[in-house]
Order: sequence, then structure tokens, then C-alpha cells
Amino acid sequence: MGWYSLFVAITAVPTGLLVLANSGGAPWLVWLGIDWLAWAVLWFLFFLLLTLQRPIARFTGYVAALEGIFTAWLPAWLLFQGYLRL
Repeated sequence: MGWYSLFVAITAVPTGLLVLANSGGAPWLVWLGIDWLAWAVLWFLFFLLLTLQRPIARFTGYVAALEGIFTAWLPAWLLFQGYLRL
């Protein structure tokens, strides 16, 4: 799982940068590019934790919880409540 996490992180960084570069300033695309980069960081933390056995379990857990809330749950909730529009 750790090596897979590194592969995903390596894939997510250029994807996030490409989305940002081609966003044209559109808010959702800018958010999506930042989202890709944030998740790349999290996947890299999983690589460090699982493969290199770095003592970062608590930090990784906090990052995972915060990213889950701010990149998935909160935007979805705001969208479903009508506060955000696509």
C-alpha cells in the first residue's frame, strides 16, 4: 500500500498543476487543482508512514481528517444546500 501511495502522489502532483494551469481562473477548477495537490500530499504522507516507517501516524491522521472535511464533505454539503453552484 505504501508504494502504491507513492505512485498516486507522483501522479496527482502534475495532474493538479495541469488543472490549475488550464483553469482559466474558474473557481471550481482552481479548487479542483488545489484539491489534487492536497491529496498528493496526503498520499505522500501514507508512503512515508507505511513504506519508510516514519513516526507520523498522528499527523497523517489529522491531515486525512482535515482533507476529508475540507476537500470532500464541506464542499459537497455546501453544494447540496445550494450555497455553491457548479
